Amino acid sequence: MAVTDAQFLDHANENSQEFSNRQIMLKGTTSPPVLAAPIGAFYKNQTNGDRYEKTGSNDSEWTLFGSSHYHNSLAISRPCDASLSVGDLVWESILTVGNVDQVINNTDKRRVIGLCIAKTSSTIARVMFIGEYAGLSGLTVGMKVYCSPTGVITSTVPATGYIQVLGDAISATEIDFSPSHMRVLRV
Repeated sequence: MAVTDAQFLDHANENSQEFSNRQIMLKGTTSPPVLAAPIGAFYKNQTNGDRYEKTGSNDSEWTLFGSSHYHNSLAISRPCDASLSVGDLVWESILTVGNVDQVINNTDKRRVIGLCIAKTSSTIARVMFIGEYAGLSGLTVGMKVYCSPTGVITSTVPATGYIQVLGDAISATEIDFSPSHMRVLRV
């Protein structure tokens, strides 16, 4: 499907459900209502920030997820290279099944899947797949964030390489991380 820059930027603002390759993020101001949604859909309570994942076929089967350190995040431990640091974006390793590699640019065909939020050893990373992350700088509040040509988070749409929305800047130093499944190659 060919997507113009205007359509992609529209996706980045309002139409993420249509363009995000079926990654559905529903939003509201209460706990998730009883509603039909596919398993794997996400719901965010915009009043208190709670996040839920649709875990069953019954319309009321939503599961609250969170962690003790990053409020309402989904994170697991994954093997990694010793050079990976906290704050690095990651993608699936092409060399070792189950491992993650540090994102070093936005030209690789793999998509960003997570963010390293801790290292429990030199070769084990705690990878966040969705949630709030602080410790960044220079972001524009309310803007979408992307992977830059150098592999770091930016609120500037890259002029080259793959464009992948990674979430929203909720302050100059914090993001609501929810990477899109869709990427567009700028040519």
